Amino acid sequence: MTGYDGSSLPRAGSPRPAVRTTRTRRPARWATAGLQELSSNWHACIRSDARGTAAQVGAGGCVVVSGAATTELGLWCRSTRTRGPIRRAPTTASVPTMRLGLLGTGNVARALAHGWSAAGHDVLLGSRQPKERADLGLPVASLNETAAHAEVLVNATPGTVSMELLHSIGAPALAGTLLIDVGVGLSDDFTELSHPNSSLGEQIQEAFPRTPVVKTLCTMDSTVMIAPHGLDGPSTVFLSGNDAEAKRTTGRLLTDLGWPPSSQLDIGGITTARGQEHFALLFMGIANGLGSHTFNINVVTRPSA
Repeated sequence: MTGYDGSSLPRAGSPRPAVRTTRTRRPARWATAGLQELSSNWHACIRSDARGTAAQVGAGGCVVVSGAATTELGLWCRSTRTRGPIRRAPTTASVPTMRLGLLGTGNVARALAHGWSAAGHDVLLGSRQPKERADLGLPVASLNETAAHAEVLVNATPGTVSMELLHSIGAPALAGTLLIDVGVGLSDDFTELSHPNSSLGEQIQEAFPRTPVVKTLCTMDSTVMIAPHGLDGPSTVFLSGNDAEAKRTTGRLLTDLGWPPSSQLDIGGITTARGQEHFALLFMGIANGLGSHTFNINVVTRPSA
């Protein structure tokens, strides 16, 4: 099994109806031209003919997966019917150009950097070993240089190492800077959470009280983060955080990735981040059922009277 950005999943012991199949190829060297070339090299070719059933969640509505699945998941699922590359729609920045520092150089950090760069923002990746990551086709600097550069920082590092990395930068360097946290801590086999009774977002906020933390984008893979329109219908991105202005800024940056306000759901303070992070276990189960990581959920409410 691989992580959120992987394409290899274990097969269950029993036969499963034909569902979504995804083939992903990622360039060894990321394009400098931005999303146009990135999306043409990193795409999902999807075929689906299985449908599921609706499942009520509480009294408010149901959860919908934009993707394909078998009925054993107990979710109403829609086929994406996507052919060829998933491309971002042209966007115009909804906030003035901002200096964004992304901690990490993996799939998530690179995808978000390309997405925000395409919307006109000034992006910089932060690495412990920037000289070894100079071939990414994106600007890379040290962690401290990235923190000093950024008006907004994004934690796109594995959740098991995020706290150590942030402490290495230091609380004074992070004070007053919005930190968008997309990390999730999982065991090597992706079966256990590293924060089972809390969340990484909560721990970051507690350790750095002068740094407003907003948790978001951790319930999907990096393809969907920057191309939500590539799915068959709208889906939901969640925001958790204590600072209202920090969440407003984060919401505008999400809009620049293609998430309209109608798709953004503020679920409360930073303690609700544990709900987002704990979804990772269900995410892996759904991905196993679909045979793909490229899907998302949509929160659907009852029609207005």
